[in-house]
Amino acid sequence: MRKFQALTLALSLGLSLAVAPSVQAKAKVTKPSAPTVVSVSSSLVKKGKVNVTVTISLPTSTGGSKITGSKVTAGGKSCTIKKTKTSCVLKGLKNGKSLSVKASSKNKKGYGTKSAAFSYVVTATTTSQQNAIRTATSYLKSMSFSRSGLIAQLVYEGYSTEDSTFAVDSLSISWNEQAVKTARAYLVSMGFSRSGLIAQLEYEGFSTSEATYGVEANGL
Repeated sequence: MRKFQALTLALSLGLSLAVAPSVQAKAKVTKPSAPTVVSVSSSLVKKGKVNVTVTISLPTSTGGSKITGSKVTAGGKSCTIKKTKTSCVLKGLKNGKSLSVKASSKNKKGYGTKSAAFSYVVTATTTSQQNAIRTATSYLKSMSFSRSGLIAQLVYEGYSTEDSTFAVDSLSISWNEQAVKTARAYLVSMGFSRSGLIAQLEYEGFSTSEATYGVEANGL
């Protein structure tokens, strides 16, 4: 009986070793999904030309291999982004030129799908507008806002209404996602009914559809 049990054990181990490699086969690496163009901004005019800075968010799917770089194209110009950095500069564009900005990222399999086009008109900025963009971007890293709320915050910081509006509209912001974040922040500190939280978000400057999206995304 012991010999039979030993033989059975040996056969089981042998089968396990034979099957293991196929079970542990590596997942197939594919090209990454498309990145997203987050923001586009222009520099001051210099010798009749404008430089345009493009910022992207990296692909949500890397294809099973690390991202090794990205590329941005627009208006016959292109710029490359190293490794997992997220911005580059398109140089020497004519002020007033209409652009269709696209980006793609690569891994060891090559470049993946291009992003959806981001329409942008090259508009030379003033120093104040550039600073307003930087301030708005900084706020969005730590807080959530409605469109009108972020403009109001920039005005409170001393920027003109025109520069504040320019800065906010130059950024690619999902106001639905901002509503989700704002609703979540409220629910962390206090309780709300569904209609009450929608009303609160509307008070913050979100549209009814944005407020409803934000509340429903949080389970109400």
